[in-house]
Amino acid sequence: MSALNLYAKGTYELGNVYMASEGVEKGGYRRSWNIQLCAEYYPMSGCDFIVYLLLYHNKVHFTEKDRKWGLMIIICSEYHWDWYILYLFSD
Repeated sequence: MSALNLYAKGTYELGNVYMASEGVEKGGYRRSWNIQLCAEYYPMSGCDFIVYLLLYHNKVHFTEKDRKWGLMIIICSEYHWDWYILYLFSD
């Protein structure tokens, strides 16, 4: 019997300064989020053969406060995908 496993997960992060200091204003500086989608497929039971697919996206939003510090040189959006076909040999 074959098996299929699916999952999705994500995060949302905020980068804030809560107490102003010399040269650094109080407020929000960065927002980022990412999401991952994954599928694992086991086509045959009793066999260590796996087909695996991963999709990943990451997005970072810089505010005006960040741009004053020159942080726009960092990559703001990233897409990534992987796929694998695995066969595990055992004794």
